Amino acid sequence: MNRQHQSLNRRHFLRAGSAGALAIASGMPGVLGRLSHAASKETDRILVVFQFSGGNDGLSTVVPHGIDDYYRARPRLAIPQQQVLKINDEIGIVKTAASFKAMFDDGNATIVQGVGYPNPNRSHFVSMDYWHTGVNAGPVPPTGWLGRALDLQDPKGQQTRSILHIGTERNLAVEGASHRPISFRSAENFGWAGPKDGEPAFEKMNRQESGGSSALDLIRKTAVDAVVASKQIRRAVSSYRSPVKWPTGPGGPTKAATDLQTVAALINSNFPARVYYVSQGGFDTHFGQKNAHPGLMTEWSQAVKAFHEDLVRLKQDHRVLMLTFSEFGRRVRENFSQGTDHGVAGPVFLYGTPVAGGVIGQHPSMTDLDKGDLKATRDFRTIYAGIARDWMKVDPKKVVTGDFEPLSFLQDESA
Repeated sequence: MNRQHQSLNRRHFLRAGSAGALAIASGMPGVLGRLSHAASKETDRILVVFQFSGGNDGLSTVVPHGIDDYYRARPRLAIPQQQVLKINDEIGIVKTAASFKAMFDDGNATIVQGVGYPNPNRSHFVSMDYWHTGVNAGPVPPTGWLGRALDLQDPKGQQTRSILHIGTERNLAVEGASHRPISFRSAENFGWAGPKDGEPAFEKMNRQESGGSSALDLIRKTAVDAVVASKQIRRAVSSYRSPVKWPTGPGGPTKAATDLQTVAALINSNFPARVYYVSQGGFDTHFGQKNAHPGLMTEWSQAVKAFHEDLVRLKQDHRVLMLTFSEFGRRVRENFSQGTDHGVAGPVFLYGTPVAGGVIGQHPSMTDLDKGDLKATRDFRTIYAGIARDWMKVDPKKVVTGDFEPLSFLQDESA
């Protein structure tokens, strides 16, 4: 073997674009050959999480157009009634999210009102840790709710491609004891980053047995599988073609559309991930909210509707459930910078063909507030417990700690 190849540093062989490195399984036993060629079964269910990062203003998303106190609290920022697509006499969806409203009208979206947790924390980082781990007291655990759910589905960690995370920000939700995410920012930039002629030597070097160190053998096998997975991902995305009209912005395809089209391509290619995780930033609207928030709603709603339509076209829609949440809502009253500050409760969205549709829960009171914020009427862990029990088919009490009644939201709970 060439001396240059012998001295290659394993930490530098995979890239995840210019701003991140690969985060991939590092504690999962199994035979590499079987892992590299593993294919998902048609009946396997997929969860796609779409995270609103920064604290989405739920009052500008699910608008309480029929509540006068809303308009009194926000003389400049309240969404005018003519810009609301009404669900009933009290609430509606902001018109800039018309694509999502169309999914709701078709019965393919469920809105869960007033979601939060006890003793709320208004720090982005602390609150997101709570949502990611499903724990809102004591030390932050090393695993997240999705990682634990997949650990229950696959206790030995034999499937190293169960979680795919698009993004470079830290995300505890997808960290398990036996499962770690494949993580990248851009599929086209994800893959081998060493010398062009070094990849075969790298694979050969890492396929060799260590002579007694099972831990080293695992690292070697995982490293090779990461390279193989990156090839599969790039090939699936680059060759994907769809007649569905995916949304674009002034600079080309939106980030939300690009990320979800990547997910659609991988589902179409039979990539074995059970969880896909994407996010959209920009929701920390302390100022200029009236200019920023409408565009965020349009980008999200158009992208998820195109994604759903593509899944229907591929006849994969019955396998895919989507979840959208944010770490907290915004305060009821607008601030002096034409924005809103960190709040507490907000809506959560479950959507796709499997959901029953409709609205769960009443809109929180606009006058009985928690230090100026909407009070949470539902703990977010009831939603996680429902997903664990009814969608992922694992024990919800091992996914979220505590006695939380699982929320029922699927069309057929016995499916």
